[in-house]
Formats: sequence, structure tokens, C-alpha cells
Amino acid sequence: MKELKITIPNMEYYPRENFKIKEIIEWSKERDFTDIMVFQEKWGKPHSLILSHLPEGPTAIFRVSSIKLNEDIPNHGANNGMQVAPELILNNFDTMLGSRMGRMIAALFPQDPQLEKRRVITWHN
Repeated sequence: MKELKITIPNMEYYPRENFKIKEIIEWSKERDFTDIMVFQEKWGKPHSLILSHLPEGPTAIFRVSSIKLNEDIPNHGANNGMQVAPELILNNFDTMLGSRMGRMIAALFPQDPQLEKRRVITWHN
């Protein structure tokens, strides 16, 4: 979660605890959030992601099959906690449904990547 918070600008983290998804959505709407991401775990590892655009949707559930953190990537650049608008690369989001899912993911990030401070995020479908 620490790395995801650095990756997505203006992100806030709240532990889910025992709240139901409907309660989380209502709470988020009251605070004028634009999107919510709820990660579900199995055996201590991320298993699925619920992504919902507020207030009216759409909502999608993604299966998380693997995650590569900065420390797992050889010669990765240091972040030093800086919030830099990233360049977003979406691979294999080619179908009509894939295109819609790609737009949902892209809506989480600012649309003006700061290429002089190069930060890249890749999502594979």
C-alpha cells in the first residue's frame, strides 16, 4: 500500500476493517471522492481489486495475478517520496471491454505526465 500511495497522486489510504463495500461507497460519496479501490487479500497477498468510479459507477472487479514493486525491478529509479504525475502504459486493453477498463484505470491518474521526471506505470491485461 505504501508504494501504491506514492504511485497514484492524491490517494488516501484507509484500512477496510470489517466494513461492507456498500458502506465504503456511501462513506466515500459523502467525502466527494472520485474513485475507490478496495484490495482483497488471500493468504496475505493481494488477490483482487474492486475499482469504482463515484458517484454512479462503473464498477469493475479485477483479479490481481502479480505485482512488481520497485525493489523487485533491477536498476529502478529512486522515488524519495515525490509525487510525480506518471506516464501510463496499458498493454493488451484492445477489445471494447478492454478499452473501457483501460479508461477506468487511466482516470485514476493525472492526464499530464511529467516526462522530464520520468515515472512509468504499466498495467498488463
